Amino acid sequence: MNHTGKDHLPFLESMAKEISQKEWIIDLGVDIDQMNQQCHKKFNILSINPAKNTIK
Repeated sequence: MNHTGKDHLPFLESMAKEISQKEWIIDLGVDIDQMNQQCHKKFNILSINPAKNTIK
């Protein structure tokens, strides 16, 4: 992400406000690894698309 740190805080706040007004469809890929009897789950975002309806 190119916008990090205090200098870009207004940008991040604006972006968070804008995207929170919509519903999103997020397609995740899951990679499950087992190591030493522990289960580690890794998620990769495959796509993010706006849903047709907005939150009211």
